[in-house]
Amino acid sequence: MGGILMTGIGLVGAQIVKQLKQEHGIRPVVLDLHFQWPYLDTILDRGDFIAVEGSILDQQLVADTLRQHDIERIVHTAAVLPLRVGHAAHPGFYQVNSWGTANLMFQARQAGVRKFVMFSTNGVYQFRQHPVTAPVAEDFPSGLSRHNSYGNSKAVAEFLLRELVEDGAFHANILRPGEIYGPVMVRPGDDPIYWLAMLNAAIAGQSYVLENHPEHRLDWVYCKDVAALAVRLLLADATPHIEYHAASGRCMGIYDFKAELDRQFSGNRVELRNCKHGGWNHPLSMNRAKTDLDFAPRYDLARGIADFVEWFRHRK
Repeated sequence: MGGILMTGIGLVGAQIVKQLKQEHGIRPVVLDLHFQWPYLDTILDRGDFIAVEGSILDQQLVADTLRQHDIERIVHTAAVLPLRVGHAAHPGFYQVNSWGTANLMFQARQAGVRKFVMFSTNGVYQFRQHPVTAPVAEDFPSGLSRHNSYGNSKAVAEFLLRELVEDGAFHANILRPGEIYGPVMVRPGDDPIYWLAMLNAAIAGQSYVLENHPEHRLDWVYCKDVAALAVRLLLADATPHIEYHAASGRCMGIYDFKAELDRQFSGNRVELRNCKHGGWNHPLSMNRAKTDLDFAPRYDLARGIADFVEWFRHRK
């Protein structure tokens, strides 16, 4: 097998590298703008991957990296996220998520890459235009929507990927995760992460009040499950479908999160005060991943929180 390139190494990317190295003996090349070593050192050994610092917007760097490392497969996680810049329209969404992804795909085609796995978002679905009455399958209508710049930037990249696949450029998959949680990297200026604050307080045995916060009932999924499905797709030469969900198949929110903290931490002092109930009622369907790939998530909320706690207490 030729080389593997991963772009971006954050919450899920670090777990992808770990699984590739530990379970398959593969040392991937990782291209990222900045390597957050204090965070990465809590999860990986630095020898688990080859670090290449730079931007996916740099056409020459991408071309040279693909050629020098004989790259045959790509898993593309790099993106500008709302967590970093907010949810309003932002140029980074289109510069990186659309054009940067396009540059990577065209360079991959020119270099003869065989497999391209792109991380997208369930934000590509047109939920405002089409009613939802059941678990959301991958063929739910997707495309551009108003007031959804992040989702739109991913939708544009998805359409281009399908076009290149139809032209025979490479085999490809689009991975649409749910709400991902787990050992996360926090940078200065990031939006506060409510579930992380709850977890940190519970582990430390400290008081913490989350007040006037929406329930955020969504399909939460643990980062290791997302990484496992990404690796499964990356190493598959071809799959029956292009699009796959990486989700738990269950909607949960901060009340479920607090209840699990109460179970795992005696005397838990995390409080929810004046937090309105509400959020999503229909999870992402995992039937396609189960049928095509015999894949099912391994981490329910209890196991996900327990795994996070183990990482927190045994960080290198």
